[in-house]
Amino acid sequence: MSRPEPTPMPTLPSGTSDAILDALPHPVIMVTADGRIANANAAAESFFEASLPRKRTPKVGDLWHVLRKY
Repeated sequence: MSRPEPTPMPTLPSGTSDAILDALPHPVIMVTADGRIANANAAAESFFEASLPRKRTPKVGDLWHVLRKY
């Protein structure tokens, strides 16, 4: 008996993943293997009081000064 072909995953329209991330109430930061911030949702930008990473790609360690407040 042969296995059925897997159904391909649907692709999301451009910008949809950012909209989903921004809809989340909790801070979400996506980090690359070398520790650079690849993307952050609106809640993360609000929490860290910074615009991430639009102009440069900071490292996660650059945000520790904010966490020390808590």
